[in-house]
Amino acid sequence: MKKVHYAWIEQVLSFDSDFEREVYLDRQRKLSDHRKQAMIHVIALGYDGERYTLRIRKPYNSSPMLTTE
Repeated sequence: MKKVHYAWIEQVLSFDSDFEREVYLDRQRKLSDHRKQAMIHVIALGYDGERYTLRIRKPYNSSPMLTTE
């Protein structure tokens, strides 16, 4: 029988400004604090000269996530 041990969704998001990216992160943290959403893990922050990027992992279907890379 198959068993899922760990599962997550990895997303790369881009924003117009650093402020917009920080607002997104703050909103996600608040949702997590109120238990309406699972905690996200920030993998990387970046800036390519035009857009601010954010690479995150979110739990998939309430599965546990590995905490190390």
